[in-house]
Amino acid sequence: MTSSTEGAPAVPVLLAVSGGSVEDRAQDAAVLADRVAQASDGDLRDIAHGSTAGRSHREHRAVVLAATAQEAAAALGALAGGRYHPAVVEDESDDESGAWEGGTSVLFTGQGSQRPGMGRELYTALPVFRSAFDAVGRALRPHLSRPLDEVVFATADSVEGRLLHETEFTQPALFAYEVALYRLWESWGVRPQAVAGHSVGELSAAHVSGVLDLEDAARLVAARGRLMQACEQGGAMASLEAAEPEVLEALRALARPGERVSVAGLNGPAQTVISGDEAAVVRAAGHFAGQGRRTRRLEVSHAFHSPHMDSMLEEYRRVALTCSFGAPEIPLLSTVTGTWTDRGTAPGEGARAAAHWVRQVRDAVRFVDAVTGLEAAGIHRHLECGPAAVLTSMGVACAKRETGFVPSQRAKEQPGEVHGLLRALAELHVTGQYIAWEQVFAGTGAVPAGLPG
Repeated sequence: MTSSTEGAPAVPVLLAVSGGSVEDRAQDAAVLADRVAQASDGDLRDIAHGSTAGRSHREHRAVVLAATAQEAAAALGALAGGRYHPAVVEDESDDESGAWEGGTSVLFTGQGSQRPGMGRELYTALPVFRSAFDAVGRALRPHLSRPLDEVVFATADSVEGRLLHETEFTQPALFAYEVALYRLWESWGVRPQAVAGHSVGELSAAHVSGVLDLEDAARLVAARGRLMQACEQGGAMASLEAAEPEVLEALRALARPGERVSVAGLNGPAQTVISGDEAAVVRAAGHFAGQGRRTRRLEVSHAFHSPHMDSMLEEYRRVALTCSFGAPEIPLLSTVTGTWTDRGTAPGEGARAAAHWVRQVRDAVRFVDAVTGLEAAGIHRHLECGPAAVLTSMGVACAKRETGFVPSQRAKEQPGEVHGLLRALAELHVTGQYIAWEQVFAGTGAVPAGLPG
């Protein structure tokens, strides 16, 4: 099996097994293990195609990700024998999450998830990602001081790579990455029943839902990053192990004349982010730390979602008023208001109003309310569309269960971006998500589209 680039990890293939029961699935795995054990690495690709695109899939599912026939045979043998193997992805949701019932949401990650070189491997290996990323880059080009790919794909220690952490480039970069990743998922048959996004991620959600076309979304996200970058510096943000009511009470009790501090995010039932003047944030964090609560100072350049953003709001409003906000094809659940924008939302209401996007810069990100709203709508499978597994860990806390959340990319130590994406694909499949396997394999016959043979 070849590597995606010289010296990079070998790209795995996906082999799917299923059955009407766990026992049937084990038997299916045993049969496939015997076949794979007699195959060459070259044969493995054809076998993988037959196990995914070439058959129907029953309710008890598993997928093996393997780069060689030897690894695949070992993993399938372990699955057949009921033993653990790291290359096996099984459905762990059962009745706990209800992921098989209802549909799928796509959650777009916010600022802080960026990493130098994000998407470079996907861009090289996957034509759909590359085409979509280039299209977003062209739309953003008139609004940025340099081409986006020069910043996103640069090495961490370069001048361009350091620009990725400047808000002016961070937000457009995340938008481009997330839209390209979503278009790839879409081409693989993942059509969500709802979308939502954390902070700047809500602009990615608005675009793919149909609220904003690409030109308007690019104009708005570039203005957002540029104007935020120009806001006053010197503020602070901190994450507190505390619920919103007790944080608000503490902020009132600790307030000093003239200080500006507010709740900036609700990332979980007991995870509240505050933002504003440094002294006020530090004092509040110290108050909760003194109670034995966990607190964490966030590494940010500005006090986002706080009064420190007020100076940009009027100019940002003028930009938003130049945009057209359409009725979405996919319902959008706002992490600011906790309300839906769908085909029945009138112009000027919800996310179809310029005022919404101004408020979205300033008000708290109520992620916990969005997860609650999605779950209440019967949507229990959530795909995180971003360069890191940020919303996945938060979503688990919000939903108070360990399953049902699938990150497109995991930890930095994962074998590679393509490997991480294929693992996410496997996780979606085993929990019942429809996958257009022929599209995954399109172009090469037995390996994911665009991957080297």
